[in-house]
Amino acid sequence: MSRDVAKLAAGNAAVALVEDGMTVGLGTGSTAAMFVDALAERVKRHELREVTCVATSELVAARAIAMGLKIVELRDQIDIAVDGADEVALPEFRLIKGLGGALVREKIVAEAARRFVIIVDSEKLVDRLGIYVPLPVEIVSFGAERTYRRILGLGVEARFRSCPEGRKVISDNGNPIVDCYIGPERDVAGMSGLIRAMTGVIETGYFDTDVERVFVGDDEGNVRQLVAPTRKDGVGGC
Repeated sequence: MSRDVAKLAAGNAAVALVEDGMTVGLGTGSTAAMFVDALAERVKRHELREVTCVATSELVAARAIAMGLKIVELRDQIDIAVDGADEVALPEFRLIKGLGGALVREKIVAEAARRFVIIVDSEKLVDRLGIYVPLPVEIVSFGAERTYRRILGLGVEARFRSCPEGRKVISDNGNPIVDCYIGPERDVAGMSGLIRAMTGVIETGYFDTDVERVFVGDDEGNVRQLVAPTRKDGVGGC
């Protein structure tokens, strides 16, 4: 429950960045869902009248529509994308994302956004990526077993993500996801590059997209705002 408080606080803080007339990228996952709820509440209160949204998964699209938000296709650059993360490495602001299964669409939306904002609870902050969570990799369904064996050939522990009943998890794009356990001995960025170079690999969950800022909630509902070091507006609280 305390992590829900943290996620809600981060989502509520980030929604203040949304202005009337913006197109907003909606991330996937439990923390991003808090932002969707907060955004819908602002629209319901008529604080925002002309906001359109691009969803990174069918699940979040359904949630947003049910709450009265307008979903559009991604056709051009968008104003801001707000998403969660499975790990955030400081001070580089690099990410692992994709445990929610939407890593490809999340990366497309992040790269299409003028501003990319991350919301997390404090447990997601790490000094080094890939020690505690796997690196998700989406691969083409055709020849998936061969691609999987090639990933294993890099010397990493990996397995297809599966449902409790044993079926492979399939992304909204119709492809399986392989979770790769990098560990402390290897560099996630380098390993991601090797994996991405393989034929049959669509994308990995390593994000080096420029992050503008990270809102970090704690279990008491407080929020820290960490601004990327390349920006000139400093680091402040909210």
